[in-house]
Amino acid sequence: MNKFLILSALVVLVSAVSKDDCHNADKCLLTVEDQNISECMDKLSVKTVDCATYSCDDKLSIKITDIQCKYDGQCVSDGVVKKNTATCATFKCETSSNVVGDVTHYKSSMVIIKRECPNPRFIFEPEAKDYFCIGVGKYRRDRENCVQYDCQSMTDADGTVTGMKVQAKHYGCVNPRRGEPGQYMCINENVYRRTFKTCQKHTCIADEHEGKKILRLKSEVYGCKHGETCVLDGAKIDGEKKCTVQQCNVKQLNATHYSNSFELVELKCEDMNGDCHGDQETLPYKIQDKVYNCKCNISFEKKSIGYNECRSMP
Repeated sequence: MNKFLILSALVVLVSAVSKDDCHNADKCLLTVEDQNISECMDKLSVKTVDCATYSCDDKLSIKITDIQCKYDGQCVSDGVVKKNTATCATFKCETSSNVVGDVTHYKSSMVIIKRECPNPRFIFEPEAKDYFCIGVGKYRRDRENCVQYDCQSMTDADGTVTGMKVQAKHYGCVNPRRGEPGQYMCINENVYRRTFKTCQKHTCIADEHEGKKILRLKSEVYGCKHGETCVLDGAKIDGEKKCTVQQCNVKQLNATHYSNSFELVELKCEDMNGDCHGDQETLPYKIQDKVYNCKCNISFEKKSIGYNECRSMP
């Protein structure tokens, strides 16, 4: 008497069992215990049950002619590879048979051949056009929140991989200028971006908190607004009035607030030709359509200039 055993969900097949209602009808008896099947099969017919194909030969004996693996409610052939995008595990169908005495043991199983990590961005943002999975040792980035997801494998003491985990960390700070042409979504650590409209510099810096590194954006004023540009702190430019020079002066008021303004640092007298002269210098100066030689008198404390000791020119 031949017996066949299939493992996928171990199916035990018992053939050549004399049963009058099948053999008297010139048919085979098919019994699959875990499927609660016990029925007659026509001679030379085939039937597939739970990814195993059975045939009834001319001697009214049942044989397994093909065995496949069950995956996601379907049968797949030996060697076929399938990937589960939800768990990010890749499976391969492997089948085998082994004869022990008068019993043939059949085995079919979907074996994990590759593990990856589910991409958290896709889990939380299923509408995002991103990869489902992250390979081991690789990462994906959520640029909306400047978070990087690293895929790492977990192993036991013997080094056997027991599972996967995703390690999340901030790789940068949100760029306040995101959305503008040529601007990245995030600012990487120790990198800065400038906002010219407000003369601010935004630097992504790292702080330590309870032994962990935390990235934050530090914003500071680096200059003074002048037209469409920013003048750097300490830099000098021509003043609004002729023969004056002003300097950008930035002061930090507290940890987050700054003041920035131009201060007059140089003051001179202007002569009739538009040239500038320093304090106590003699220069040609026109008074009521007459030209005089006058002495430039500058009071920097009062931010004023005067023309004194004027004498008519010969």
